[in-house]
Amino acid sequence: MRRVSENPPARFPDRPIAESDPPWCIAHVKPRMEKALADDCIKESIEYYLPMITKVTRRKDNNKPRKSVLPLFPGYLSFCGNKETFHTLYRTGRIATIIQIRYQKRF
Repeated sequence: MRRVSENPPARFPDRPIAESDPPWCIAHVKPRMEKALADDCIKESIEYYLPMITKVTRRKDNNKPRKSVLPLFPGYLSFCGNKETFHTLYRTGRIATIIQIRYQKRF
C-alpha cells in the first residue's frame, strides 16, 4: 500500500488542460491499475489526467484513521496522445481497451 505522499499527481505535466494538444482518449484499465498506469505515463512522458479523492476510514480494532487516495472514476484514465502512444500504453499490460473521444472540445 502506498503512502499518501507516494501517489502519482492527478495531472501530468502540471499545466492547464486547455493548453494540452488533442486528441484526448480514455484508457479503460484492468482492475486497480489506474495509479500504476499513471506512473508508467510519467516514465514515458505521456500527458494524463487522473482525478483522485482522499477517503478516510477508521480501523475497527483501535479506531485510528486510515487515509486512502482513490481514483474518482475507478477503471479509467484520460490521456493525450496518438497511435504511437496507444502502442506504448498497450505494452504495459495494464489496459483493457482505449476509448477515442469524438467531440474533443466538449470533452
